[in-house]
Amino acid sequence: MSPGELDLSRYLKRGDRIVFGQACGEPTALVEALTAQGADIGDLGAFIATSFSGLFTPETAASFRLSSMGAIGALRSMTKAGALDVIPVHVSQVGPLITAGVIRCDVAIIQVSPADADGNHSCGLISDYVRAAVNKARVVIAEINDQVPFTFGETIPASAIDVSVHVSRTPVEVSPAKIGETDEAIARHCAAYIGDGSVIQTGVGAVPDAILRQLSDRKDLGVHSGMLGDGLVDLIEAGVITNARKEIDRGVTINGALIGTKRLYDFANRNT
Repeated sequence: MSPGELDLSRYLKRGDRIVFGQACGEPTALVEALTAQGADIGDLGAFIATSFSGLFTPETAASFRLSSMGAIGALRSMTKAGALDVIPVHVSQVGPLITAGVIRCDVAIIQVSPADADGNHSCGLISDYVRAAVNKARVVIAEINDQVPFTFGETIPASAIDVSVHVSRTPVEVSPAKIGETDEAIARHCAAYIGDGSVIQTGVGAVPDAILRQLSDRKDLGVHSGMLGDGLVDLIEAGVITNARKEIDRGVTINGALIGTKRLYDFANRNT
């Protein structure tokens, strides 16, 4: 079905607790649907670890109570307004807490890629607590977005999805941060500790991006990271990142979240 045909009252019950896919894996069409229809269902709560979409504001989220692991990205305005409940945990704890029922998940609302020939949808841009939410939920509502890349990692079988909503829209993008003189100075100091063959973990933002720009002369770097931005593409295309010396997952970049722009998403699509 299309987003305009979705009647959430057919699948959600009063008092339900919802878990959204996060970061650039946020199912924006379904967030908009909940914003429009949530008040008619009543007493809803939702959890999203991070959000960069700007869709959650004290006004738009008035029909449900939102919780998160912090005032991250565009959620700062929610915190300032006292409209965000913060659960102070590491992102690696979110999946186990969903499984244990501490973070309640009656309904999983996620974004996935179109299915492959075997009927499996890629988690696409985010692969952290999505599978735990799907396994726990009474109802799984998936936004199947033909602009989400098929990445090789966790998949969601079509049989695990109760409601499919088909969209074609640009996923949430996070543009590279503007790098200033202070960021560059910090990066020069940090880069001195990164030798050939090092395995790196990076975040997103001005300082991480500035550090990556300092590594163009390195050899055989590896990546095992919670999140990656557009700077990853530059280093792989330059032959700096080969993962050739990694002791674990040799030859493969390992990552939990792609947080960047279409350049990164296109590069990751079906890229082994």
